[in-house]
Amino acid sequence: MKRAVPRARELQRDDEPREGARRWTFRLILALILVSVTAGAFAIMFRAALSVVLHDVFDASNIVDAMTRLGWWWRLALPAIGALIAGVLSLLVTRRQGGGVSDVMEAVALGRTRLSMPVTLIKSLASWFAIVCGGSRGREGPLIQFGGTAEYEIGTLSRAHSPLWSHLATSEPRMSRVLYDPR
Repeated sequence: MKRAVPRARELQRDDEPREGARRWTFRLILALILVSVTAGAFAIMFRAALSVVLHDVFDASNIVDAMTRLGWWWRLALPAIGALIAGVLSLLVTRRQGGGVSDVMEAVALGRTRLSMPVTLIKSLASWFAIVCGGSRGREGPLIQFGGTAEYEIGTLSRAHSPLWSHLATSEPRMSRVLYDPR
């Protein structure tokens, strides 16, 4: 005959995985919130820094207006100067350790690549110089790279790595909302 009331050990064994799952779920949710806030703050600061320079230096609201107000020699020299600065910064970091959007994609898909926050910040600065000087680079690369690196760093610190974690932390719909520009 089966017992209607489970033994104390059976209850304890059944409750332990639930308690562990609760702790892991709480850690996962907290880490996701932290990644979202960090990536969003970076996107706002990156874009605000571009706007400040465009407004204060060029007295323009966008890079196209800024470049049309310049003389022809500045239209030729300024993107070259930005590309030189961006190239030197990228070259310095690439020799030390690679990094880029392709590494973020590899880290999410395969989980084999380590992402470095210092490398990401220097590459983002290089992209910022290229953009503010009129280069044909977009904001998407630095924002995606920073978001992926933040996910990697926070996931490592919180030990929340899993396929679900990577999918939730670097999901395309969230990135497209961050990158949406109505202008």
